[in-house]
Amino acid sequence: MRGIWLATVSRLDWHRFPRLTLVTPTSRARVQQQAMIDKLDHLQRLGINTVFFQVKPDGTALWPSKILPWSDLMTGKIGENPGYDPLQFMLDEAHKRGMKVHAWFNPIAYRLIRARYYQGTE
Repeated sequence: MRGIWLATVSRLDWHRFPRLTLVTPTSRARVQQQAMIDKLDHLQRLGINTVFFQVKPDGTALWPSKILPWSDLMTGKIGENPGYDPLQFMLDEAHKRGMKVHAWFNPIAYRLIRARYYQGTE
């Protein structure tokens, strides 16, 4: 196995798009998806065949969870649907390249903003 950890917390490894609110949801999703495609193409060129994809960077999710709200990493707002399933997109694109994906859950990280969200004050 030649693997890599792909951290999404604070947008460390994906996606580096700082102005989430200045674009339409559709164009934002396209930019994010293209960033993932570019990232996976680069990893494939490096010979990486396994990605540990951080799907729960904090108290939020990068998949349509029945328990956790959507991550603000995708839209800038906790609980806002990004218009696509980032985990499914990652799985589909990685598999096209013959890569395996392991979902990486961070059970501990939790920021103050999440506390306010869960208490209903945000």
